[in-house]
Amino acid sequence: MKPAPAKTGKRSFGEAPLMVLVLVVVMLPPLYVLSCGPLAWVADQTGGNWYDTLFAPLIWLYEHWPAMQPWLDRYIDLWTLSHICNGR
Repeated sequence: MKPAPAKTGKRSFGEAPLMVLVLVVVMLPPLYVLSCGPLAWVADQTGGNWYDTLFAPLIWLYEHWPAMQPWLDRYIDLWTLSHICNGR
């Protein structure tokens, strides 16, 4: 019989922290881009000037990548023009 290994006091978390880190790194960019639509609606309702600051990297990409412009325009219009469908 082998003796039981001595406990060193270190706690092993396994792969969970790595998986969480990968998930956060993979999910944050799409969530950032997708949040521009709902937050455009909030900015319209509140008159907030914070929108241009928050989405400055996305605005820069919009201005320098013409292929992205029609897609982003349509997506933001889905959120900001929704008041037309609601009768306001």
